[in-house]
Amino acid sequence: MPRKQEYAETEAFLKGNAEVQIPPRFRQEKAVEYIIKGLKAREFITMEQAIFKCEEAMTRGEIRDDYI
Repeated sequence: MPRKQEYAETEAFLKGNAEVQIPPRFRQEKAVEYIIKGLKAREFITMEQAIFKCEEAMTRGEIRDDYI
């Protein structure tokens, strides 16, 4: 599936499921993609774990952290 389409579907899912909370810092495209792919692949068990792992990836420079 093309990346832009996958991101659009993810954004639509998040809008339709208010109980799924992703902090603003992690709502940029690459971070959302990282979190959702990890959850779908069951690499992460909880959203908290996914966000923690995403933050680690940002620290390593794998995902750009451009949150202001």
